[in-house]
Formats: sequence, C-alpha cells, structure tokens
Amino acid sequence: MQYNLIGFTCLAALRRLLRTTQHVRHSSVYMVNQTHYILINQVVSINVTPQIWLCNNLNSIEQQVYDWAVAELDNVVEFIRLETQSRLTNQGRLLHVAGEDIIRSFAYLTEVFAVLNYTPDSFSDGGKYHSVDKLLAQAQLHIENRVS
Repeated sequence: MQYNLIGFTCLAALRRLLRTTQHVRHSSVYMVNQTHYILINQVVSINVTPQIWLCNNLNSIEQQVYDWAVAELDNVVEFIRLETQSRLTNQGRLLHVAGEDIIRSFAYLTEVFAVLNYTPDSFSDGGKYHSVDKLLAQAQLHIENRVS
C-alpha cells in the first residue's frame, strides 16, 4: 500500500486537505516539537504551504514517525511493540528516540461534534427531533455554526 507522510503546523489546513480527499484512512496525529505529522493511505497532491507539506527524504525522526504510523494503520505486531516502548502522557503516547520525543497524540481531528437524540421518548429533549427532517435540519445548523 502507498502511504504519504504529511507534515503540518496548522490543524485547520490539515482538515481542509482531508475534506478534499475521498475515502482516506489516516493515522493518529504524531507530534515532534512544534511539528505535527499524519500518515494517509493515498497518494495525494497537496499545495505545499508553510502550514502543510508532503514529507519526502525523511530524516531519522520522521522515519520513526512513518514506521509507527504504518504499523498503526496496518494493525501489525510492530505497533504493539512501539506502544509498549512508549509511555502514557496527558497528550498521548510518548516515545523517546535519538534525543527527541515523538508523541502519538490523542487529539481528534473532528471539527464539529454534536449529539442529537433521535429517541422519541427522550427525557433530555422531550423528543424534539423525532423526525428525520428535523434531525437533519438541526445537524445542518450545527455544521453551519461550527457547534462543538
């Protein structure tokens, strides 16, 4: 499978890229210092900016990020080895390699998060969204207003 390691400093730029890429599977977000990385399972062309770029000619730390992310996406035993070598922090799993800290982040890439209760006998909203049309209208409102 062809993978691409993408570096970024702006989460919004990454979200825009992922929205325009169809059927993409991606790894967790990995962080090294102030740079973030994500591995995607497609070859993509991106407009390189100071905020987002395609990683070519990987340095040793980027290669470690790439290997960890491939193991994650491929769901192989190597992922378990790397996870057990890392330690749990508030930000995610931290792996110290060659004097650098690599963090597999627990951060979500979600832009909009809302819970809409479709249960007709709900005690929390009194069945306010009891029809699909009302539910979809409310979901659209959340998307438009970026409710989280």
